[in-house]
Amino acid sequence: MTTWTGPLVRHLRLRLGWSQSELGRRLGLSLQAMMALEKSLDCVDQELFHQLDYLKDQTDSYSERHRQRPQLEKHLKEKNLSQVDTGRSIK
Repeated sequence: MTTWTGPLVRHLRLRLGWSQSELGRRLGLSLQAMMALEKSLDCVDQELFHQLDYLKDQTDSYSERHRQRPQLEKHLKEKNLSQVDTGRSIK
């Protein structure tokens, strides 16, 4: 579990490309609560931390798949394959 700080919440929101109101809406927070969250994490319940962890994990997973894409496309072309199992490492 990530140790969340206001700047980390803001960084995640920017990685997602969402406004404060969009992230707040998705987390069930008002815009004012979202703005306060990015400034200070006082009085935040554990469920919110779990939601933020989930968003971070999904974003990290997507980023990793996107980062690997050129390597995977090269492997497909070299092996004359139409798909590859990304659960295994390429050697």
